[in-house]
Amino acid sequence: MTVARALVPMLLLALARAAAAQTASPASELPIEWQAPESCPDRQALIRRLGALLGEAPRDLGTLSGVRAVVQETRTGKQLTLEVEESGQHSTREFQARDCVDLVDAAALAIGLALHDGPGRQPAASPPPSSADAPAIELDARPPTPEPEPRRLGWSLGAEAALDSGALPELAPGVGAQARLLFGGWSVDAHGLFLPGQRVALGNAEAVAFTLLVGGARACRQLFEGAVLVAACGSLEAGQFRATGANLQPARTLKDLWLAAGGGIEAQARVGGDVWLQLRLEPVVPFARKRYAVDTTQIVHAPAALDLRFYVGLSVSAP
Repeated sequence: MTVARALVPMLLLALARAAAAQTASPASELPIEWQAPESCPDRQALIRRLGALLGEAPRDLGTLSGVRAVVQETRTGKQLTLEVEESGQHSTREFQARDCVDLVDAAALAIGLALHDGPGRQPAASPPPSSADAPAIELDARPPTPEPEPRRLGWSLGAEAALDSGALPELAPGVGAQARLLFGGWSVDAHGLFLPGQRVALGNAEAVAFTLLVGGARACRQLFEGAVLVAACGSLEAGQFRATGANLQPARTLKDLWLAAGGGIEAQARVGGDVWLQLRLEPVVPFARKRYAVDTTQIVHAPAALDLRFYVGLSVSAP
């Protein structure tokens, strides 16, 4: 009788453990790894979606020894990289979408098809259709074929501070603005630059003031994309070079046409959201260089043969 009483608690403990093992959710034991930003659904959402496609909650992945799904932010949305291990073979697929929900559907559909096509599995009933907003995706078990990156279309607006060496008599600060179109690795902009008046004092208490106002177009080709975007640019510009002085010859105020071409290197880094920091070094060569003189003999200023400019600014882009 004493032995029986001692065995009762042990028997009850064993039954409780067996019941807990039967009621435990198998989802936590599935070899599925899910990494995504906090704004995306979690791993349980993926497993629920997979269960909806299979018609029942998945208890194992059959011949699939491991599944790894990683969602990353891109400039145009989000990208899913899905890695599947099956019978010693490794395959990788990539999907892009604007919404994480679509990528959860894509991952669940890919896993479900891999389970359906696995060896030893019988054809299953057709899974229920996915969300109406989910993209149509066609998958197979073969390694993916690289696909060209879709062309990205967008625009940006920016304001810049400039430092010019060569157009005016001294190192000249200025301000600029630009409106840019983005397509793929190329961009084209319309821009403007203003260098405020700079005075050159004469010996007779007089002075001559010089200003430059230009507008132009610039084309850039992206060379490197990473944390910092680097591009090579070429530009054309036209504007007005103005000189004003009492003894200036042949008139007190001269307004001359400014034409120039240039090229340079531009770097951009994301500050936050759609705001970007821009840096650009741009040499400019004037097509014509006029000499400005007073009293017909004293040369006051002539623009340099090579005008070197440095820009720093912020831009807002979309999408």
